[in-house]
Amino acid sequence: MSPGPGPRERATPFTLVTSLRGPGRGWLPLIFWLATHLPLPRWTLLRLRLIHYARWTILSEPRPRLLFESDFNGTPDGYVEAFSYVFPRGMRAIWGSSEGFPGPLPVASLREWIDERAIPASHHYSAYPAASTKEVLAALEVKRRLRDFGERTARAGPERFAAEYERLLHDLQREL
Repeated sequence: MSPGPGPRERATPFTLVTSLRGPGRGWLPLIFWLATHLPLPRWTLLRLRLIHYARWTILSEPRPRLLFESDFNGTPDGYVEAFSYVFPRGMRAIWGSSEGFPGPLPVASLREWIDERAIPASHHYSAYPAASTKEVLAALEVKRRLRDFGERTARAGPERFAAEYERLLHDLQREL
């Protein structure tokens, strides 16, 4: 795995290619469909608040493989450890049909397995390289609340505007 983000960047790219064995090719599309349409798998991963992007793709030629691409905050070791403790069932369901998958725990054997299969990034783009996922989410929330404030106060008198403004500042303190 790569050592982590550069000095001014917070996002770390990560690419993993594993060979599939057995019935994984058949049931992985179902797992990915369920994860896309059911809230629990997404909620579990999103609560990590360190993932900018994650994608799984099944490659069929020349032999079946699973491609995982991600962009996250922090170090690869921290990312793998967080995944192992927060998403162990999902990891077993997704990578359980990959050759040699040791399971999510112990983390040390999983890291070794990943290190053997990870592909260093030759190119990486991040829309907000200096911002963490938490900061991007906070900025989006500030934008939403400012839009709502503008709609609520468009025709407000001075007293109501001042009260709404104070409330806005108080509410936004948690986001800043």
